[in-house]
Amino acid sequence: MQKSRFVRQLIACLALAVLLLPLDGLQPHIRWTRQTHGRTHRLASDFRVLVTPAATSGPGDANGLSADSDGPPRRRAKSPRSKGRRWDSLPEEGVEERAVAWLQNHRHLASTYDWNGVYFLCNRKGRHDEVVDLFEKQLRSPVAIPDAASFGFAISSASKSGQWRKAIELADAMAAAGSRPNLKLWTAILRSAARDRDPREAMARFNRFVATRPDIEMDTGAFNAAIAVRIKLGDMNGALQLLQRMRRRDAAFKESRAGPSVITYTTVMAGLRAQGNWRGVVRTFDLLAADATPAMPADR
Repeated sequence: MQKSRFVRQLIACLALAVLLLPLDGLQPHIRWTRQTHGRTHRLASDFRVLVTPAATSGPGDANGLSADSDGPPRRRAKSPRSKGRRWDSLPEEGVEERAVAWLQNHRHLASTYDWNGVYFLCNRKGRHDEVVDLFEKQLRSPVAIPDAASFGFAISSASKSGQWRKAIELADAMAAAGSRPNLKLWTAILRSAARDRDPREAMARFNRFVATRPDIEMDTGAFNAAIAVRIKLGDMNGALQLLQRMRRRDAAFKESRAGPSVITYTTVMAGLRAQGNWRGVVRTFDLLAADATPAMPADR
Protein backbone atom coordinates (compact mmCIF):
# COMPACT_ATOMS: atom_id res chain seq x y z
CA MET A 1 0.00 0.00 0.00
CA GLN A 2 2.77 2.41 0.96
CA LYS A 3 4.73 1.32 -2.13
CA SER A 4 1.88 2.12 -4.51
CA ARG A 5 1.35 5.50 -2.83
CA PHE A 6 5.03 6.24 -3.23
CA VAL A 7 4.88 5.39 -6.93
CA ARG A 8 1.89 7.68 -7.42
CA GLN A 9 3.64 10.54 -5.63
CA LEU A 10 6.77 10.01 -7.74
CA ILE A 11 4.77 10.14 -10.94
CA ALA A 12 3.01 13.31 -9.79
CA CYS A 13 6.35 14.95 -8.98
CA LEU A 14 7.77 14.05 -12.37
CA ALA A 15 4.71 15.43 -14.11
CA LEU A 16 4.96 18.66 -12.14
CA ALA A 17 8.66 18.95 -12.97
CA VAL A 18 7.95 18.55 -16.67
CA LEU A 19 5.30 21.24 -16.54
CA LEU A 20 7.60 23.66 -14.71
CA LEU A 21 10.65 23.08 -16.94
CA PRO A 22 11.41 25.91 -19.44
CA LEU A 23 10.54 25.00 -23.01
CA ASP A 24 13.10 27.35 -24.55
CA GLY A 25 15.50 24.47 -25.13
CA LEU A 26 12.89 22.54 -27.04
CA GLN A 27 11.84 25.39 -29.33
CA PRO A 28 14.70 25.01 -31.86
CA HIS A 29 13.98 21.30 -32.24
CA ILE A 30 10.25 21.91 -32.69
CA ARG A 31 10.91 24.68 -35.20
CA TRP A 32 13.39 22.49 -37.14
CA THR A 33 10.91 19.61 -37.21
CA ARG A 34 8.16 21.82 -38.60
CA GLN A 35 10.44 23.33 -41.22
CA THR A 36 11.75 19.93 -42.30
CA HIS A 37 8.25 18.49 -42.56
CA GLY A 38 7.09 21.49 -44.58
CA ARG A 39 10.09 21.30 -46.90
CA THR A 40 9.58 17.58 -47.39
CA HIS A 41 5.91 18.13 -48.21
CA ARG A 42 6.79 20.88 -50.68
CA LEU A 43 9.42 18.71 -52.34
CA ALA A 44 6.96 15.85 -52.75
CA SER A 45 4.30 18.21 -54.09
CA ASP A 46 6.73 19.85 -56.51
CA PHE A 47 7.85 16.46 -57.77
CA ARG A 48 4.30 15.32 -58.41
CA VAL A 49 3.72 18.51 -60.36
CA LEU A 50 6.79 17.68 -62.45
CA VAL A 51 5.69 14.19 -63.37
CA THR A 52 2.01 15.08 -63.81
CA PRO A 53 1.42 18.46 -65.47
CA ALA A 54 -0.98 20.54 -63.41
CA ALA A 55 -3.85 22.73 -64.55
CA THR A 56 -2.79 25.37 -67.05
CA SER A 57 -5.87 27.57 -66.99
CA GLY A 58 -5.28 31.01 -65.51
CA PRO A 59 -2.05 32.73 -64.50
CA GLY A 60 0.61 30.56 -63.00
CA ASP A 61 4.17 29.40 -63.25
CA ALA A 62 5.65 26.76 -65.54
CA ASN A 63 4.43 23.97 -63.31
CA GLY A 64 0.84 25.10 -63.52
CA LEU A 65 0.58 26.49 -59.97
CA SER A 66 -1.56 29.51 -59.42
CA ALA A 67 0.44 32.64 -58.69
CA ASP A 68 -1.54 33.45 -55.56
CA SER A 69 -2.14 29.95 -54.26
CA ASP A 70 -0.31 28.30 -51.37
CA GLY A 71 -2.36 25.12 -51.44
CA PRO A 72 -1.60 21.80 -53.11
CA PRO A 73 -1.15 21.87 -56.89
CA ARG A 74 -4.17 21.32 -59.07
CA ARG A 75 -3.90 18.54 -61.60
CA ARG A 76 -4.84 19.08 -65.20
CA ALA A 77 -7.85 17.24 -66.51
CA LYS A 78 -7.05 14.20 -68.59
CA SER A 79 -7.03 14.59 -72.32
CA PRO A 80 -9.83 12.74 -74.14
CA ARG A 81 -7.14 10.94 -76.13
CA SER A 82 -5.18 9.82 -73.08
CA LYS A 83 -7.35 6.71 -72.60
CA GLY A 84 -6.78 6.69 -68.87
CA ARG A 85 -3.04 7.33 -68.89
CA ARG A 86 -1.79 9.26 -65.88
CA TRP A 87 0.74 11.21 -67.93
CA ASP A 88 -1.01 12.64 -70.97
CA SER A 89 1.59 15.15 -72.17
CA LEU A 90 5.27 15.88 -71.92
CA PRO A 91 6.17 18.55 -69.34
CA GLU A 92 8.68 21.33 -69.87
CA GLU A 93 12.15 20.75 -71.29
CA GLY A 94 14.76 19.39 -68.88
CA VAL A 95 12.27 18.31 -66.26
CA GLU A 96 13.50 14.70 -66.33
CA GLU A 97 16.90 15.76 -64.93
CA ARG A 98 15.26 17.46 -61.96
CA ALA A 99 12.91 14.53 -61.42
CA VAL A 100 15.79 12.03 -61.41
CA ALA A 101 17.77 14.24 -59.03
CA TRP A 102 14.76 14.47 -56.71
CA LEU A 103 14.35 10.71 -56.79
CA GLN A 104 18.02 10.08 -56.05
CA ASN A 105 17.96 12.42 -53.04
CA HIS A 106 14.56 11.43 -51.65
CA ARG A 107 14.20 7.73 -52.34
CA HIS A 108 12.87 7.23 -48.81
CA LEU A 109 9.94 9.53 -49.64
CA ALA A 110 9.14 8.41 -53.18
CA SER A 111 6.09 6.26 -53.77
CA THR A 112 5.58 3.78 -56.58
CA TYR A 113 3.69 6.45 -58.48
CA ASP A 114 6.71 8.77 -58.21
CA TRP A 115 9.08 6.12 -59.57
CA ASN A 116 6.72 5.45 -62.47
CA GLY A 117 6.60 9.15 -63.24
CA VAL A 118 10.38 9.30 -63.52
CA TYR A 119 10.36 6.20 -65.74
CA PHE A 120 7.83 7.87 -68.00
CA LEU A 121 9.90 11.02 -68.34
CA CYS A 122 13.16 9.16 -69.02
CA ASN A 123 11.46 6.81 -71.46
CA ARG A 124 10.06 9.71 -73.45
CA LYS A 125 13.54 11.23 -73.68
CA GLY A 126 15.21 7.97 -74.74
CA ARG A 127 17.14 7.52 -71.47
CA HIS A 128 16.41 3.81 -71.36
CA ASP A 129 19.60 2.68 -69.61
CA GLU A 130 18.84 5.08 -66.79
CA VAL A 131 15.36 3.58 -66.37
CA VAL A 132 16.86 0.10 -65.99
CA ASP A 133 19.40 1.35 -63.41
CA LEU A 134 16.71 3.18 -61.44
CA PHE A 135 14.46 0.13 -61.47
CA GLU A 136 17.24 -1.95 -59.92
CA LYS A 137 17.27 0.55 -57.05
CA GLN A 138 13.49 0.44 -56.74
CA LEU A 139 13.64 -3.34 -56.36
CA ARG A 140 15.72 -2.75 -53.22
CA SER A 141 13.36 -0.11 -51.87
CA PRO A 142 11.24 -1.23 -48.89
CA VAL A 143 8.74 1.58 -49.49
CA ALA A 144 7.95 1.76 -53.21
CA ILE A 145 7.05 -1.77 -54.25
CA PRO A 146 7.13 -2.07 -58.08
CA ASP A 147 3.75 -2.61 -59.69
CA ALA A 148 2.83 -3.81 -63.18
CA ALA A 149 3.47 -0.34 -64.63
CA SER A 150 6.94 -0.23 -63.07
CA PHE A 151 7.86 -3.59 -64.56
CA GLY A 152 6.39 -2.51 -67.90
CA PHE A 153 8.55 0.61 -68.05
CA ALA A 154 11.67 -1.36 -67.09
CA ILE A 155 11.06 -4.18 -69.60
CA SER A 156 10.28 -1.74 -72.39
CA SER A 157 13.38 0.35 -71.64
CA ALA A 158 15.63 -2.71 -71.43
CA SER A 159 14.30 -3.89 -74.79
CA LYS A 160 14.78 -0.51 -76.45
CA SER A 161 18.36 -0.30 -75.19
CA GLY A 162 19.17 -3.74 -76.63
CA GLN A 163 19.25 -5.55 -73.27
CA TRP A 164 16.70 -8.16 -74.28
CA ARG A 165 18.17 -10.83 -71.99
CA LYS A 166 17.81 -8.41 -69.09
CA ALA A 167 14.24 -7.76 -70.24
CA ILE A 168 13.51 -11.50 -70.07
CA GLU A 169 14.85 -11.58 -66.50
CA LEU A 170 12.59 -8.68 -65.60
CA ALA A 171 9.64 -10.45 -67.25
CA ASP A 172 10.31 -13.50 -65.07
CA ALA A 173 10.53 -11.27 -61.99
CA MET A 174 7.25 -9.62 -63.00
CA ALA A 175 5.57 -13.02 -63.26
CA ALA A 176 7.01 -14.03 -59.86
CA ALA A 177 5.55 -10.83 -58.39
CA GLY A 178 2.07 -11.83 -59.54
CA SER A 179 1.70 -9.87 -62.80
CA ARG A 180 1.96 -11.51 -66.19
CA PRO A 181 3.77 -9.65 -69.01
CA ASN A 182 1.42 -8.95 -71.88
CA LEU A 183 1.86 -9.40 -75.62
CA LYS A 184 3.17 -5.87 -76.08
CA LEU A 185 6.08 -6.44 -73.70
CA TRP A 186 7.04 -9.75 -75.26
CA THR A 187 6.84 -8.15 -78.70
CA ALA A 188 9.28 -5.46 -77.53
CA ILE A 189 11.64 -8.17 -76.27
CA LEU A 190 11.40 -10.10 -79.54
CA ARG A 191 11.92 -6.96 -81.62
CA SER A 192 15.04 -6.16 -79.60
CA ALA A 193 16.35 -9.71 -79.97
CA ALA A 194 15.92 -9.52 -83.75
CA ARG A 195 18.89 -7.13 -83.82
CA ASP A 196 21.10 -9.62 -81.97
CA ARG A 197 23.25 -12.33 -83.48
CA ASP A 198 21.53 -15.22 -81.73
CA PRO A 199 17.89 -14.52 -80.77
CA ARG A 200 16.92 -18.17 -80.32
CA GLU A 201 16.28 -17.82 -76.60
CA ALA A 202 13.91 -14.91 -77.17
CA MET A 203 12.06 -16.80 -79.91
CA ALA A 204 11.67 -19.84 -77.66
CA ARG A 205 10.35 -17.74 -74.78
CA PHE A 206 7.95 -15.92 -77.07
CA ASN A 207 6.60 -19.19 -78.48
CA ARG A 208 6.15 -20.49 -74.93
CA PHE A 209 4.25 -17.34 -74.00
CA VAL A 210 1.92 -17.68 -77.02
CA ALA A 211 1.37 -21.39 -76.32
CA THR A 212 0.42 -20.78 -72.69
CA ARG A 213 -1.91 -17.87 -73.49
CA PRO A 214 -4.47 -19.13 -76.03
CA ASP A 215 -6.72 -16.20 -75.12
CA ILE A 216 -4.28 -13.72 -76.67
CA GLU A 217 -4.47 -12.95 -80.37
CA MET A 218 -1.22 -11.97 -82.03
CA ASP A 219 -1.31 -8.56 -83.67
CA THR A 220 0.65 -7.14 -86.59
CA GLY A 221 3.54 -5.94 -84.44
CA ALA A 222 4.01 -9.38 -82.86
CA PHE A 223 3.93 -11.09 -86.27
CA ASN A 224 6.46 -8.61 -87.68
CA ALA A 225 8.84 -9.19 -84.78
CA ALA A 226 8.51 -12.98 -85.17
CA ILE A 227 9.17 -12.71 -88.92
CA ALA A 228 12.29 -10.60 -88.29
CA VAL A 229 13.63 -13.18 -85.82
CA ARG A 230 12.87 -16.05 -88.20
CA ILE A 231 14.83 -14.29 -90.92
CA LYS A 232 17.69 -13.63 -88.49
CA LEU A 233 17.82 -17.33 -87.67
CA GLY A 234 17.88 -18.21 -91.39
CA ASP A 235 14.39 -19.73 -91.32
CA MET A 236 13.02 -18.03 -94.42
CA ASN A 237 10.33 -20.68 -94.89
CA GLY A 238 9.04 -19.99 -91.39
CA ALA A 239 8.92 -16.26 -92.14
CA LEU A 240 6.95 -16.88 -95.36
CA GLN A 241 4.53 -19.15 -93.47
CA LEU A 242 3.89 -16.39 -90.97
CA LEU A 243 3.24 -13.96 -93.84
CA GLN A 244 0.71 -16.35 -95.41
CA ARG A 245 -0.93 -16.83 -92.01
CA MET A 246 -1.31 -13.08 -91.67
CA ARG A 247 -2.80 -12.79 -95.16
CA ARG A 248 -5.33 -15.56 -94.44
CA ARG A 249 -6.42 -13.91 -91.21
CA ASP A 250 -6.67 -10.54 -92.92
CA ALA A 251 -8.88 -12.06 -95.64
CA ALA A 252 -11.11 -13.81 -93.11
CA PHE A 253 -11.43 -10.84 -90.74
CA LYS A 254 -11.33 -7.49 -92.49
CA GLU A 255 -11.10 -5.72 -89.13
CA SER A 256 -8.33 -8.00 -87.88
CA ARG A 257 -5.40 -6.41 -86.06
CA ALA A 258 -3.11 -9.15 -87.41
CA GLY A 259 -3.13 -8.24 -91.10
CA PRO A 260 0.20 -7.62 -92.86
CA SER A 261 1.55 -4.11 -93.00
CA VAL A 262 4.05 -2.43 -95.29
CA ILE A 263 6.80 -3.30 -92.80
CA THR A 264 5.79 -6.97 -93.02
CA TYR A 265 6.37 -7.10 -96.77
CA THR A 266 9.55 -5.01 -96.72
CA THR A 267 11.02 -7.23 -93.98
CA VAL A 268 10.29 -10.36 -95.98
CA MET A 269 11.67 -8.83 -99.17
CA ALA A 270 14.85 -7.80 -97.34
CA GLY A 271 15.32 -11.37 -96.14
CA LEU A 272 14.79 -12.80 -99.61
CA ARG A 273 17.19 -10.28 -101.11
CA ALA A 274 19.86 -11.25 -98.55
CA GLN A 275 19.54 -14.84 -99.76
CA GLY A 276 19.74 -13.78 -103.42
CA ASN A 277 16.19 -14.94 -104.11
CA TRP A 278 15.15 -12.14 -106.45
CA ARG A 279 12.20 -14.08 -107.80
CA GLY A 280 10.86 -14.32 -104.27
CA VAL A 281 11.36 -10.58 -103.89
CA VAL A 282 9.29 -9.93 -107.03
CA ARG A 283 6.54 -12.33 -105.93
CA THR A 284 6.37 -10.69 -102.48
CA PHE A 285 6.20 -7.27 -104.11
CA ASP A 286 3.31 -8.50 -106.26
CA LEU A 287 1.54 -9.65 -103.08
CA LEU A 288 2.10 -6.21 -101.58
CA ALA A 289 0.65 -4.56 -104.69
CA ALA A 290 -2.37 -6.87 -104.58
CA ASP A 291 -3.04 -6.40 -100.86
CA ALA A 292 -2.23 -2.69 -100.65
CA THR A 293 -5.14 -0.57 -99.51
CA PRO A 294 -5.35 2.95 -98.07
CA ALA A 295 -6.11 1.38 -94.68
CA MET A 296 -2.98 -0.78 -94.62
CA PRO A 297 -0.78 0.22 -91.66
CA ALA A 298 2.74 1.27 -92.56
CA ASP A 299 4.42 1.80 -89.21
CA ARG A 300 4.05 -1.38 -87.18
